[in-house]
Amino acid sequence: MSQHLSVGDRWRLTSLKFDQGLNVHQIARIISCNIRTVYRILELFQETNNVIQRNGRCRQLMLNDGRLPTC
Repeated sequence: MSQHLSVGDRWRLTSLKFDQGLNVHQIARIISCNIRTVYRILELFQETNNVIQRNGRCRQLMLNDGRLPTC
């Protein structure tokens, strides 16, 4: 199992994208992580203006009307 990215790497990732204009493939190669990880962290940053996930932001169940969190 791979290690989580440090908070510093997460901020570096956003800087590489927004300050230096690199694409997700270049960022994943530089940070040594999966492309999907880059997308997730960028999405988190755009939604919360932070790179640290907080409680309450998790997957929704497909059952019923989708309001029951799985975490």
